[in-house]
Parts: sequence; structure tokens; C-alpha cells
Amino acid sequence: MPLLQIPEISQRVAEISQQYYGDHTLDAISGAGKIERPKLALIFINPTHRNISTNPDWNGLKAPWIGCANIWQLFADAGLIGKAMNQAIQDARTNWSEQFAVDVYSHVADQGLYITNIVKWAGLDAKLPEFEKIRLYAPLLLEELRMARPKRIIAFGQLTFDGVLRELGVKPPETFGALNELTLQTNSVHIIQTELGEIVPCYFPVGQGIKNRAKAVEILHITQNL
Repeated sequence: MPLLQIPEISQRVAEISQQYYGDHTLDAISGAGKIERPKLALIFINPTHRNISTNPDWNGLKAPWIGCANIWQLFADAGLIGKAMNQAIQDARTNWSEQFAVDVYSHVADQGLYITNIVKWAGLDAKLPEFEKIRLYAPLLLEELRMARPKRIIAFGQLTFDGVLRELGVKPPETFGALNELTLQTNSVHIIQTELGEIVPCYFPVGQGIKNRAKAVEILHITQNL
């Protein structure tokens, strides 16, 4: 199997999750994709319980969005993954095999993408993680990004954006919403420069943020054309 995860980070994810949430019924999820100098790191807030790899009985790759078709359709609409791979994902829906998960993330790596979450703990429902979980896992995310060294970071959702910048000690020039709207109005991405590199805010495009799906796709298109 190709190396699709950073071993040191996966080990730390397991250690932290076991120490603080060892009695949890779902497994924690690590980032995956191109682990060395990806062109984009896509950061979400936390794994969904609908991710089939959170099941302790799943013995394969435990990575974001496994078995979740909707987000992959968005990635395809934004030009981040190929049409053929997306069609295979849509056909499979939630019925992913462990080999198919590897195939998908091998494609993700080939596209120069790395996908992760600021919080690695998987919630039992659609509730957003508490601040204590963001604070617990945020230092590990920064370590993860320093090791991967992405050329550009996309922070999906205000909690993710605020959590990363807070951990970095960076104050954005505008609010999360204002930065997104400015990008859409000017057709020019407004980047936050940090020690990790360029961070771009983007609306959360699924679940509670589904109303912003089209805006998120447009922001991703603009970002790729920089």
C-alpha cells in the first residue's frame, strides 16, 4: 500500500485519543493523501460518524470522508478530483471496500491533495466539537502541517479557520464571513500569510453548511487559478 498517512501523526492521534477518549465507541481519524508538499491541504473540523472507517471493525485506511459520497461530489465539481474516480465513489455510495479506500486516497495523493481535520475525534452525531477538543487537537494539526508542508491550506468553516489561526497566534484582518464574501465579490482569494504558509478560508459546504455549497465550489475554483 502506498504511504498515504504520516506515521508519526497517526501514532500521536491514536495516543491522544486513547488517553482522553479511550472509552469512545468510534475510532479517531488521521489525515491522508499526498504527505509530502501537497499543493493543497484541505482542513475540516472533525470526522463524521457517517465515515465508515470510524467503525472499530474497519481494518483498513482510517481517513476523512470514507463512505461519504456528497463531499466527493463537491471535490469533483471544484475540479479537485477526476470525474471517473468521483463516478466510482458515487456508484459505491457507502459500500466502500478497504481496497477502494486506498484507491481513492491514492488518487487524492496523485492530485496533490492532503485531507485532514483539526479535531481527530469522531462525534456520534452532527454536533460540532466542543472548544476543549479543538484546543486539544490543534497543536497536533500544526505539527501535521509542518511535516506535510502544503503549498496552500484551505480551512473549511469558521471553527476550523478560527482554531488554526488562534493556535498560530494570528489575527485575521477581517471576519471569516467577510473574507469569503470578499473573495466571491472580487474573484480574488484573500490569503492569510502564516508560518505554515498561505491559509485560505472557505465556507463549510456540507451538513449544516450545505446552503454555502455553491459558494465553496466557487472559492475552490478561484483558489486553484491563483
